[in-house]
Amino acid sequence: MMDKYPDELTCDMVETYGVFDVKRLPVQLLATLAVGLREDSRIKMHMNGAKITRLESLLAATVDR
Repeated sequence: MMDKYPDELTCDMVETYGVFDVKRLPVQLLATLAVGLREDSRIKMHMNGAKITRLESLLAATVDR
């Protein structure tokens, strides 16, 4: 994750946990914190190839109908 999406992960860690230097965290703790990020976090959206959140998708579908 750190190799592919370092900026997204860093932004999410700062925003959610206040952790500015993710490289200083033990790998297991970093993984645990990353799994705990919300579904619309930058890293999870990027890893899933999503451009919009699930809520935005539902709202768009509602408007379209």
